[in-house]
Amino acid sequence: MRRLLPVLLCIACSSEPDKSVATPEDASGGTTEPSPFDGDPADPLPSDPLSEPSVSTDPVGDADARPTPEDTHRAIKRMNLEQLSGAMQSISGGIAWSEGDELYWDTFGETLGVADYQTRLRDNLDASIMFQKFLDDASVHTCDAWVAGEAEGDTRRFFSAAEPDDTDPTTVAANLVALRLLIHGRQSAPEDPIIVNYGAVFETVLRRTDDPIAAWTTVCVGFFTHPDFYTY
Repeated sequence: MRRLLPVLLCIACSSEPDKSVATPEDASGGTTEPSPFDGDPADPLPSDPLSEPSVSTDPVGDADARPTPEDTHRAIKRMNLEQLSGAMQSISGGIAWSEGDELYWDTFGETLGVADYQTRLRDNLDASIMFQKFLDDASVHTCDAWVAGEAEGDTRRFFSAAEPDDTDPTTVAANLVALRLLIHGRQSAPEDPIIVNYGAVFETVLRRTDDPIAAWTTVCVGFFTHPDFYTY
């Protein structure tokens, strides 16, 4: 018992609260929390944190509110032989590149790249030299019959703005404008470069042959062999 008494006295003394540190009291008699700052506060805020930012009014250039979208283009395609044959017959009033019952577009189809589904599964639509050669043959055949037929008959599909024997440059230009719309499906004016160039072809052939029909036939072939006819 003498040995336990000092130990119990030590435990009792250590369980009492430490009153050496005084807790500040407020006016009502309660205690207040100590300040979180031991020393000086952090850096002070600016005197006017909501002041307006500076804005420069110097011009930097012009800009479109809605920029123009970029033009998109698709690849140009060539008509296949069936389309070419149908187009030339429709334009010329039913003249086919044929002799008797033989339609040359069918005869030369394999040479011109028509698919046979054995060695070729798709049509070859390249504007090759061979294609240009056969297109020229078809155009000469069609134009010879078309121009000569209208010169001797009453139909005025080719000569919609001129007579077969007209050679006046103004009248020739008017008929060329009509032919471009008929064959190429495009509007033109007499002063457009393509019309001026076809007019020069007409004048050249007319001077060499003294034959308006030959001049018109040459112009007709030129329209059919132009890419504006067989591409889309």
